[in-house]
Amino acid sequence: KFYIIKRDKDNIEEIISKDKLLSAYKKSFIVDKNHIISNLSSTYVRANIKEGKSINYLAPEEVVKYIKEHKLYKE
Repeated sequence: KFYIIKRDKDNIEEIISKDKLLSAYKKSFIVDKNHIISNLSSTYVRANIKEGKSINYLAPEEVVKYIKEHKLYKE
């Protein structure tokens, strides 16, 4: 399962429906129903990791642990 948080004015349903791969797995997506809007991007998180900065408040603890254990996004 993937939890999706809407950013800015993204139309998540439209994005999923226009992409064949995403459409095929649309039942795997959990789209936020609480109208949380975030400008946080995975690019920003990866850049912080590459620069040696903490991502503790940017991702769940399990995700941070997995990234550290597998030494992801260091390059």
